[in-house]
Amino acid sequence: MAIKEFTTSAVASVDEDEGAVGSEVTVKVDGREVTFYPPTSGQLAVTLAGSGDMATEMEQAAATINFFFSLLEHRDATFFRKRLFDRDDGFDMDTIADLVSYLLEEWSARPTKQPSDFLPSQRTAGQRSTAKQRHVASHRSPSARTASST
Repeated sequence: MAIKEFTTSAVASVDEDEGAVGSEVTVKVDGREVTFYPPTSGQLAVTLAGSGDMATEMEQAAATINFFFSLLEHRDATFFRKRLFDRDDGFDMDTIADLVSYLLEEWSARPTKQPSDFLPSQRTAGQRSTAKQRHVASHRSPSARTASST
């Protein structure tokens, strides 16, 4: 029986940003300028799997922290790891959750392609109608009716 082999080297040599969701986002965290690199679809999939309904709170926290570190350059990840282990530092899981939430909002608000890139342009043939739009008759609810006393 032949064994099927899968090779990823050809895929890895393709443009690295091709599978990314969004573009780089730079923010200041306690005065330090930090660049977060957009996640790949694989990183998003692993994060979502680790933070699903069936995951415990600890698993969800671990998935969020791992995702956070995967978006950083090594030197920035090391910097934040040290801060997490410093008992006197206010940088904590809540800060990471806020940062990840912000980044996901940024990346979802700035798609790599515009919606118009996915839709064919609409052509107009002829002049637009000048007719007035019909109004739909309103229906009263039974509670709005008043009973007559006869």
